[in-house]
Amino acid sequence: MCLRNNSGGLYFVKPFLTMNLKDSTQFPFWNFTLTLLFILTLPYLLQDGMFTDGVLYTAVSKNLANGLGSFWFPHFSDTMFLPFFHQQPPLTFGIQALFFKLFGNSIYCERFYSFFTLCVSAFLIHRIWRKVYEEEKEVRQISWLPVLLWIIIPVCYWAYSNNVEENTMGIFTLFSTLCMYKGLLQKNANSFFYLAAGSLLALMASLCKGFPGLFPVIIPFLHWLVFRSLSLKRMILFSFVTITTLLLAYALLLSNTDARTSLSAYLSDRVINSIKNVSTEDDRFYLIKQLLAELLVPFIVVALLSFYLKIKSVHVKAKTDDINRMLFFLLIGLSASVPLIVTLEQRRFYLVTSLPFYAISFA
Repeated sequence: MCLRNNSGGLYFVKPFLTMNLKDSTQFPFWNFTLTLLFILTLPYLLQDGMFTDGVLYTAVSKNLANGLGSFWFPHFSDTMFLPFFHQQPPLTFGIQALFFKLFGNSIYCERFYSFFTLCVSAFLIHRIWRKVYEEEKEVRQISWLPVLLWIIIPVCYWAYSNNVEENTMGIFTLFSTLCMYKGLLQKNANSFFYLAAGSLLALMASLCKGFPGLFPVIIPFLHWLVFRSLSLKRMILFSFVTITTLLLAYALLLSNTDARTSLSAYLSDRVINSIKNVSTEDDRFYLIKQLLAELLVPFIVVALLSFYLKIKSVHVKAKTDDINRMLFFLLIGLSASVPLIVTLEQRRFYLVTSLPFYAISFA
């Protein structure tokens, strides 16, 4: 939609950002990126049928919305997962239940919820990019590029068409990363506010799908390791703030009897049991191989873009800061995906939470 202000300036209004067309040539690229995002997800969201896990989580959320079970003790059925559904922590079900309460029990409610998580995740990738390049206007404006490289990863658009837990967890990990990054750039007491907020968001990510949501707490160390713009003493202080905030929040949470009972059941029956007894693959490095296969698509796109620039005689020289940023987000992606090999219960959509950081690194 185009709007004209009183001074005659033309503006383009998008779901994710507003850009001044007088100063920017990026709107065609945003149009292409968003069109591709819709094409890759909406046709599947409008069809009947969904991946088994997505149906399972939808049923639990819908039950909760209709008064069957409670937040800490969600309910699936009278014959399975008794006495309550503790295969995952309950935050995703609680959030999705709100959508069912607001929009009713239609199958399109869970589809809308899944699409909502897609849009929020895309917006947060855009915001992280613009924060990283806050001082470089021209590069800041191409925030469509990491979004494009992210959505074309096959398991990514598949996940957002099938309502898996990683969709919700990814919102919190992206938001946590944004807060952490802001905190690391601050030169005053605001640093501690943003770092503490990032820790609390990581905790909320873990309440969606357990330990895999906690990786953002390592960001202060990774930033120091790559950029060395922080002193060792300040990095230790920042790490202390993030970890202490997380532990105190967990201690407060677990002081609630219902929360402690629910999360204890999840830890013993799901986490420990899956490490000891559940195996979906014989190869512990299955997910790493899947990750390389999934990242092949954005890699090819980046290679083609680079080749195009070369034949057009456009000389692009990466600065040290750009190389460090690439490495920084690559390490965040690895911290989100490599620990998943600790168990032989491995499915490729487990990688979804790490994919935005690889996309930013590639971009």
